[in-house]
Amino acid sequence: MNVNKKNIDGVKSAERVFQIMELFQIEKAQLSAKNISEKLFMPRSSTNVLIKTMLKKGYLGYDQNDYTYFPTTKIAQLSEWALEHFFNHQEELDAICDKLSKESNETVSITVRSGDEAQFVKVIPGIQAVTLKIYEGSKTSLFYSACGLALLSSLNTEQVCQLANRYNKRIGESDKPVDVTELLEKLLVISKRLVSIDYEGVIKDAGAVSIGIPEHVFGKFIAISVSGPAQRIKNKEIDIEKSLKAIILPYILKA
Repeated sequence: MNVNKKNIDGVKSAERVFQIMELFQIEKAQLSAKNISEKLFMPRSSTNVLIKTMLKKGYLGYDQNDYTYFPTTKIAQLSEWALEHFFNHQEELDAICDKLSKESNETVSITVRSGDEAQFVKVIPGIQAVTLKIYEGSKTSLFYSACGLALLSSLNTEQVCQLANRYNKRIGESDKPVDVTELLEKLLVISKRLVSIDYEGVIKDAGAVSIGIPEHVFGKFIAISVSGPAQRIKNKEIDIEKSLKAIILPYILKA
């Protein structure tokens, strides 16, 4: 059977595009063409061609100051239609995020549990000069982040232990294992306070205040977070907590 070389090259290019986007998800940072080429063991010439195409199509942005690339919101826009079916009362959820964004001026995000990670499905960037960059579709630790802990608060003790033990077994000695006793103590505090707060648990010099929203409100258990530079979040932690509760608790109570 004859196989068209052009078709093979096209499939290979498509696969490499997905690899590039997944690399951004893993690294959670802007990357140079050299970084991308080296991390993916991809020829520099092929990398440059793909990057230029993605840049031209609007799927990547370019930072001229440090010669790095980053995913644009066009990636997220491709899945907006899916999010409308993913959550109930999408307009109300958007209104909540917009209000929190205006009140805090910090990065506001929605996360859902994805295996043993927390995945960002909606992000409104902060408007201050120095802000926390989070990309929609990226993931963070379920056990060491404020949003992850908020998501874990929806599970019972047995479910939390099973999830943590599976995670510890999966990572082996390659990463920091979860102290299950300490984790359960944190979740007990969250159940009483209703919000989870974390500083530098995952990202250095970053802090976040998160609240979990039960599944019956928007059709899926989610966490909404306000995050930014650690000291700035710490300085207004109480105000952020009050805003989260004042804006979100009425939706929980009326649902």
